[in-house]
Amino acid sequence: MELEYYFDPVKAERRKAYQRSGEGRLGSSVSIIENGNAFAPEAADVAIIGVEAGVNSPGNKGCSKAPDEVRDGLYELRGFDHGLKVADLGNIRGKTANDKLIALTDVCSFLIANSVIPIVIGGSQDLTVALAAAAGRNIADFNLSVIDSAIDYSGDTDDLTSVSFLSKLFSDNKERLGNIAMIGVQKYLYTSAEEEFIHRNYFDLIRLGELKGESIKNAEPYLRDTDILSLDVSSVKKTDMPAQPGAMPNGLISHEICQLAWYAGMSDRLKAFGMFELNPGEDDKSGSGVALAAQILWHFMEGISLRHNDYPVRDIDTYSIYIVHLEENGMDIRFFNNPQNGRWWVEVPGDENRLIVSCSEDDYNNALKNELSRRWIFFDKKSGSKSGIKDDSSADID
Repeated sequence: MELEYYFDPVKAERRKAYQRSGEGRLGSSVSIIENGNAFAPEAADVAIIGVEAGVNSPGNKGCSKAPDEVRDGLYELRGFDHGLKVADLGNIRGKTANDKLIALTDVCSFLIANSVIPIVIGGSQDLTVALAAAAGRNIADFNLSVIDSAIDYSGDTDDLTSVSFLSKLFSDNKERLGNIAMIGVQKYLYTSAEEEFIHRNYFDLIRLGELKGESIKNAEPYLRDTDILSLDVSSVKKTDMPAQPGAMPNGLISHEICQLAWYAGMSDRLKAFGMFELNPGEDDKSGSGVALAAQILWHFMEGISLRHNDYPVRDIDTYSIYIVHLEENGMDIRFFNNPQNGRWWVEVPGDENRLIVSCSEDDYNNALKNELSRRWIFFDKKSGSKSGIKDDSSADID
């Protein structure tokens, strides 16, 4: 695939500035694809893609200006110590938003097929549909995580916008979408109908209050199990992320969003990441919103450089195995632990095949007390198991 025809390359003056950023800075080591030069996928671990498209984001069309602004901040940051190979393909070409959506799907599908992780700098969050379509071309079943303050679902599959994109994404991928994890959502910003969509399909809902302080680690198992991550910067509170329209007095804070990005990068199965809705025109005078966006991407890439090659790269049966007997249900639940890094997984029995789900040590300890995690119960119901475990999926979590 001749990817260079899909892109407007990074402008020469910017490219030269990045390459002069100084030894040890990311800009001096990134491979920036110039016009007419072929891209060799074997020479890259990740590929930066800008998408200047904002027409599908109501009230936030200025997000189309984000890609180059974020690059300016990103390439001034430190290079990676573990030899991560970074390529920058430029900005997707296309006369219309739909043209760019189609092109992004083709490009990301090619990259995923060649084990290169696309990092998409949007643009509006409806571009997540392209990442899902690209994954669907390469993976039989995939999981999606969305870090957002709201649930962007309307039920109208013909209305593709940044505030309804989950409707089309779900409709287009019903047969191959394993799970959606909504991370950092705020209850007063989504409707009961949107919440019902999540619960009805046994998807995961992790509210903002569940992630504050030390509880941020609760998100790691969800991100470890994801194939695609979509980030709306409005999940971050306005004081930490001023480069967004509207007032967001609550939300994740700067180090929390960087921690989540790092967790996602560490996932051995994550194959694509998109950051959306950043509007440089709304930023403060110091440019702190764009600077945070650059640092989010940096933490994601550092996470990739530090991957453990855990399950599913490694056979789960090579880990330490712990069997917990649930007296109430007469069931044996198998947990797996990698003692080298402290990660845990749990087996969810199914009618056809077992399902291995990431979990935490707390989930194991709670099982010893005859308490199973809400997430295990969700997957148990999805798998069609006749375990008899009570469904408390609609329980309210503050």
